[in-house]
Amino acid sequence: MDGQTNSTGLFSELEIGNEDQLIDELGIYDRWGKKVFSQENFVPSDQSSAWDGTYDGRRIEKGVYIYQFSYVDASRKKEIITGDITLF
Repeated sequence: MDGQTNSTGLFSELEIGNEDQLIDELGIYDRWGKKVFSQENFVPSDQSSAWDGTYDGRRIEKGVYIYQFSYVDASRKKEIITGDITLF
């Protein structure tokens, strides 16, 4: 990602389907495992659900963050995807 972190960019990079795919849960964690963002039951195209790179109203530090999200695929199987993003 290019440092402009938002949920739409994250999901389009992973190609989970279309922008109307319902995401059950998204968590973003710092390197110590502290959850810095959480969102449930949203579609990636909903910009009001996007993470703006802040925690407690302040811009978070540059670095690597872990994400985990879940959704139900077309065959009704729950998928859990994890990975990392770098903010710079």
